[in-house]
Amino acid sequence: MALILITGASTGLGLAAAETLAGEGHEVVAHVRGTGSDMPSGVHGGVYGDLSSLDEVVSVAEQAGKFGRFDAVIHNAGVYRGSRVHAVNIVAPYALTALLPPPSA
Repeated sequence: MALILITGASTGLGLAAAETLAGEGHEVVAHVRGTGSDMPSGVHGGVYGDLSSLDEVVSVAEQAGKFGRFDAVIHNAGVYRGSRVHAVNIVAPYALTALLPPPSA
């Protein structure tokens, strides 16, 4: 089975994807914004950080890297209005992907 990172996994589609993939036997690492957020049930592990802050994106990548090389990353976290749109929807997915070790061939 695959090792999968899912951002924005505390609610909505991210939560559904995390619980479904974990239920199918995949090792899911769920990202949630803060330590007070609910972690999806059945996941392999969790990482925490506000993706509107580049420093916290770096922290998320460091936390996630401890789980090993991911087979897939689902960039689900997103906002649709306000001053954080660019940081969360564009910068964070790019930076997180660049900071994670590439999958093994």
